[in-house]
Amino acid sequence: MIRVVPLRKAAVAGVAGAVAWEIVARALIVAGLPLFDIVRELGTLAFSDGQPVAWWLAGMAAHALVGVAWAVFYGYFFWARLDLPPPLQGLIFAGAPALAAFLFVVPQVRLMHLDQSVAQLDWTMLRAMLELPTVAGLVIGHAVLGLTTGALYTHPVGYPSTRTDRPRPLPLP
Repeated sequence: MIRVVPLRKAAVAGVAGAVAWEIVARALIVAGLPLFDIVRELGTLAFSDGQPVAWWLAGMAAHALVGVAWAVFYGYFFWARLDLPPPLQGLIFAGAPALAAFLFVVPQVRLMHLDQSVAQLDWTMLRAMLELPTVAGLVIGHAVLGLTTGALYTHPVGYPSTRTDRPRPLPLP
């Protein structure tokens, strides 16, 4: 079965999820919590830490694009698979991108920030992923992303994927 994913709706949900994540994370960081800041990590790959507007815009754009990709993935593979309210379904789904972030994204971004052409992975570098600010930032952020995406990405094709009596497509003119 080929599932139709309305890209505009997925894009809105993904961008909104990334923006909601940034609002919550930035508020907690400003309040003094030392959270992992994905927007800063992504933005400072392109711009120096001394250019906050530039790195924030670049980091937010990158994070929003990733949010869109995950929302399309959510819409295609996960939406309406569980008999749960959409925000809760999105929250459960957010475990997949959170796991990918822990295993792949954070280590890769940290390696990209090293100013050297060769890096050796060791326990010290890997242990940094398990520090409380990293774990808290990723768990809180992905929870916000999942709740937001699930709340906005509802009824994208007009019927749930588990429906057995599917409507017939209209004949082509």
